[in-house]
Amino acid sequence: MSLLEADVPVRNVITTDLDKAKALENDVRAKILDMLAEEELTIEGIHAELGRRGEEKAETTVRHHVNVLEDAEMVELSRLEEAGGGTRKYYKSNTRVFSYELPESADGSPVSTAGLNTTRSSSFAN
Repeated sequence: MSLLEADVPVRNVITTDLDKAKALENDVRAKILDMLAEEELTIEGIHAELGRRGEEKAETTVRHHVNVLEDAEMVELSRLEEAGGGTRKYYKSNTRVFSYELPESADGSPVSTAGLNTTRSSSFAN
């Protein structure tokens, strides 16, 4: 007799995809992913939040970083709004990044930093 039976859907995929790893080589992009995991933001909102976090970047640079993350399929367009004759785009992260440092190895030499990137996708990344 079983105490619990449940269908468990795939909720997380751990990947070592090269494109995703390259997208995360930049600390600013990791910060953007972190911000977009919490809430959807426009480029202007991301720019303002980066400034509050001590990263003074031009809006064009922020847009470039978001485009890199979007190309790596780590960020998606989540909403479009009409605004003053134009369209305001909101972005949201579909990826969570967890990183940690391993303790020194048994022989005393440092062990490199390891990172996991977990996507909330129902499909597996290559």
